[in-house]
Amino acid sequence: MALHWNIIKCKDESIKSEKEWGVTENLIFMTMAVGLREISEENWKEFLFRLKVIERVDGPILRKVDSKPAYYTPEIIKKRIGLWSNVSNETRSSWLKRYLNRIYVSIEREIEIECQELGKDTVMAEAKNE
Repeated sequence: MALHWNIIKCKDESIKSEKEWGVTENLIFMTMAVGLREISEENWKEFLFRLKVIERVDGPILRKVDSKPAYYTPEIIKKRIGLWSNVSNETRSSWLKRYLNRIYVSIEREIEIECQELGKDTVMAEAKNE
C-alpha cells in the first residue's frame, strides 16, 4: 500500500520551507515507524515518546547541516501538528510489542552470525530452550 500524506492542516508554514522540509518529510515516513496516523494536539507527546524510544535504541534519526546528529524535540513535533498519513494507528502496547519484536529478531540474527563466524553449531532455538 502506498503512503499518502497531507500537511494542509499544519498551521506553521515554515515546515514547508527548504530548511525545514527534510524534517517534515522524515516525520511523514516516521508515521509508519511509530504506528500513528497523524500528529495532533491530543497525541503529539505520544508521537514524540515513540520517536524517543526509536532514537534510544537506533540512535539519532536526524542530522544537522554539518552532519552532526540531532534529536527530535517537542518544538519539532508541535510545529507539525496537523500532519496526516494513511498509516493505521497502533496502541502503545501493540506498537511496543511490534518494535521490541524487531529488536529481538535483530539480536537473534546477530548472535547466529557471530556463532557461525566462530565455527559454532549453536542455534538460537537451542539457547531459547535452556
